[in-house]
Amino acid sequence: MNSFYFANWTTGKKRSPVYETGHTMVVTRAVLLSRSVDSALVACAGWPVDVYEVKVDSASPRDADESPVFATSFRILRLVSAEEMFGPRARELVTLLEELPGAPWLAPPRPPEEASLQQLVDTYYRSLAAYSPLDPAPLCFVQTWQHANALRLDLSSQRPTAYLSSLRSVREAACGTRK
Repeated sequence: MNSFYFANWTTGKKRSPVYETGHTMVVTRAVLLSRSVDSALVACAGWPVDVYEVKVDSASPRDADESPVFATSFRILRLVSAEEMFGPRARELVTLLEELPGAPWLAPPRPPEEASLQQLVDTYYRSLAAYSPLDPAPLCFVQTWQHANALRLDLSSQRPTAYLSSLRSVREAACGTRK
């Protein structure tokens, strides 16, 4: 039997659909299927998540001998239990994941100050100095997608040798002159 796993997660405020056992999914765009529950969970990009064990018709996968497997048609065999996904402490983990959006440190009342973050990084590097001398890396604060994309373009326009240099040098090339 060709059993695979399909992860279905929620993004935004709309809950993803819950599929019934026996439901056959037929899609025009191939869906990524995994060979294990763990692999299916790695593909998730939201919460809550449902993982289903599915059966794929032998003619459906594009290449059944390789991983990942993409399919345009498969049948839901069962909903994988939280215990099977996360182990014996699954209920505790699910509760924690559901409470995360309300954690105050994930949504602070105001943005952190650059000076305090730089001080935090400097303290971290000083603590590492006992093992290996390191210069603190300069921080580059990205506030918008446009800024992030501009930094990415700046890095990609650097000569290839910049990618072979140390991580600190690459950070300085991207962030050192910007405030």
